[in-house]
Amino acid sequence: MSYLLDIVLPTHNRAALLVRTLDSLGRLTVPMGVQVHLYVVGNACTDDTPDVVARFATAAPFTVTYLEEPTAGKSYALNCGIRAGRGEWIAFFDDDEAICDNWIEVFERERVALGFDFAGGFYLPEFEVPPPSWLPPRYAPTVISRHTEGTPRQQLDDRSALMWGGNCAIRRSAFDQVGLYREELARHRE
Repeated sequence: MSYLLDIVLPTHNRAALLVRTLDSLGRLTVPMGVQVHLYVVGNACTDDTPDVVARFATAAPFTVTYLEEPTAGKSYALNCGIRAGRGEWIAFFDDDEAICDNWIEVFERERVALGFDFAGGFYLPEFEVPPPSWLPPRYAPTVISRHTEGTPRQQLDDRSALMWGGNCAIRRSAFDQVGLYREELARHRE
């Protein structure tokens, strides 16, 4: 079955970190039948993010679109990317992640086998600086790196669902049913 996978990558003035993330996305193995469209959403960026994305786009193995969301806040950036795309599936990554080369292959295998609407996967934080002060230390290991390699699959229900920001994919029809991210709840940068 062929389908379009949109990747939404919000960023705010982190061009240096974004280079690593884009580099890893450029190494993705894309299975036959899957089309990829990357939307990098500059969220009120004032650094050289547009130039970093333009350089990456010239050699990217898939379509890359740079969008500018002038209202600061991650929910605004995510919604901007979701609205721009047309894919049946939307994957989300953060601008400080390095993505495994076989991410799409694993997603495709699990998608076919399990028939889910949302999936999130393994990731480990690589802190360049200590976690932010607003994140209590006891939460950092679970909120930042929710799952670790070897953790068995977990089916989440309405009572236990936790949707993290990076390394996840959601069927577009789920947004059609429940709406986009609540922008009034976004953390705002001053």
